[in-house]
Amino acid sequence: MEMGVSVISSKGQVVIPLAMRNNFREGEKVFFIKEDDNIIMKNQDSVKASVLDDLEFARRTGEAQKRVDAGEFISVDSENLEEEMSKWQKFALMIILKDCSKSCQMNCQRE
Repeated sequence: MEMGVSVISSKGQVVIPLAMRNNFREGEKVFFIKEDDNIIMKNQDSVKASVLDDLEFARRTGEAQKRVDAGEFISVDSENLEEEMSKWQKFALMIILKDCSKSCQMNCQRE
């Protein structure tokens, strides 16, 4: 994931950081998705394939930020960080496997 900083002009214009412009051409139309304080920008041609994924990502990011703002997070010292990350990796893998299993079941039912 890349990150960058830009300034909004008085006309609402923003310069896309140079390192992030590779997938955009001059004159190309872009698509914006806004939820709360989060904005996602995509080139319009790629919207159809991934817009639902981006909307879900924005929704989850917003929910996570609200939990952080409300103090609903854990603090881990550097000695326990690797152990805590391992727990989260196992949890994420279980969710991925569960989603794959559901997808496989749906595909099998279609055939």
